[in-house]
Amino acid sequence: MFEQLHGRERIICVLAAGSPEESIPPILKTRLIPDASGVLREMPAEPLAADLRPEAKAKRKAELLRIIAAVAGCSYDDLRQRERARKRKRIALASVAAALTIAAVGVFAFQFHQTSEAALIAESKSLAAQALDQYAQGETAQAIETALQALPSSESDTSRPLVPEAQAALEKILALNPDPEQPWTPFYLFETDGEIVDVTYSQEGTWAAVLDATGTVSLYNADNGTLTGTATPHVFELRDDTVPARDWFIKAISPSCLVMGNVTGPGGVVVIDPLTNEVLLDLDDIYPLTAIPLENETGSSDFGLLTYGTRSIAAFLVDAQAKNLLAGAEMPVDQFPRMANLDTFCIQKAPARAYYALDTALVTFNLADETARQDTVSDATIQSVHCKDDLVAFAAANIENSSDGINNYPFSITVARNTGDGFETLWTYEDTFAVTVSTRNDTPQPFASVPKIVDILHCGEDLVLAAAGKKLYAFSLTTGEVVYEQEFAASIVAA
Repeated sequence: MFEQLHGRERIICVLAAGSPEESIPPILKTRLIPDASGVLREMPAEPLAADLRPEAKAKRKAELLRIIAAVAGCSYDDLRQRERARKRKRIALASVAAALTIAAVGVFAFQFHQTSEAALIAESKSLAAQALDQYAQGETAQAIETALQALPSSESDTSRPLVPEAQAALEKILALNPDPEQPWTPFYLFETDGEIVDVTYSQEGTWAAVLDATGTVSLYNADNGTLTGTATPHVFELRDDTVPARDWFIKAISPSCLVMGNVTGPGGVVVIDPLTNEVLLDLDDIYPLTAIPLENETGSSDFGLLTYGTRSIAAFLVDAQAKNLLAGAEMPVDQFPRMANLDTFCIQKAPARAYYALDTALVTFNLADETARQDTVSDATIQSVHCKDDLVAFAAANIENSSDGINNYPFSITVARNTGDGFETLWTYEDTFAVTVSTRNDTPQPFASVPKIVDILHCGEDLVLAAAGKKLYAFSLTTGEVVYEQEFAASIVAA
């Protein structure tokens, strides 16, 4: 009926399953075609059908195009070309969109990277500055850790940029490129509640002690600067007339002996063992000037104590571990010098003698028989004294009003033998030196480079090590022969 009303051309065959022979109705397999005489005859026909049986997506899509072409009344080839054009356009649009997306993501990633890198650079610079501050405070270990945080972990590490400031900070902390203008670098920092009055340390490098103006003594581990303990000895009592820098002192004698003294006021000496914090000795009613280790002995807790009274000076040999005074001798004096030169005090155990210089004279304390005598041994003021057995080495120079106008001051190094009733000079070396001075009331005031006997050493033979001005000398103790001499670019402050 549909074929008769609308025509066969409006019938579109779609093969969804089975074979064409089974699925296409018989009426569509024939058609009436006029013969040569014009008579309609039924002839076999092969109708076109869209085959939807293939599962391939492309094939099914092509077959759907056939259906659409038939419905639209257009050529299948034209429709397929238009579909291909639309597909190419969609692909082009998708490609453009993808490219724009990639570009946008790239720009965002670049901006994010730039922002992140700028933040890391700023952080590294901040860490570098923090590391240098820690280094300046003596916190070397913490400074190294902070500087490392500011740097990439290796050459292949790209998580953090290499910032020159951070690299320079680490190099400075590790002293890889030392600054010739800054030869000294801090290792750690001691901080106290009050102004630092005195500092001393064990020569063996086990501890350091700091005395501040509040009277507190702080003990530190010399290896890393860690605070190990604090104490406020009664000898450091603050009074209205106390001047801590003038009146108080601390002296390291050995790893197990620290001496603390008060020169004025109530006076007093306290001796402790820094390793155990045990009080070894507590002496009242004594006015110490200084405490020093024994000459020619290392590691001993025995020490010498120089004290003064109204009209006398005294030297004592102290056994800290035994907690008593082994021996002592006192010397009457008419007037004690206004400024005591403590570099002229030395003491030894065998023979038991101590020496102290009063201007041009040497006071000998014979500790064994508790006697003392005074002998003039120099024409100039004695600046430094050391002793070994029965020999005494001393440096002498008159600093004021003795210059030749060009800062050359004469000095002498002398070694004399103690004969029991005086001194016999073995040799004297004379030279000149230049002092570092300040001027007050047109008078030069030396504050460095004063001639000094540094020590008596044993290097195959006994040597006297001395410093004066810019020069360092080594003399044979017995003959005075100069075995070493070195002049430096600047005055020797300590040796």
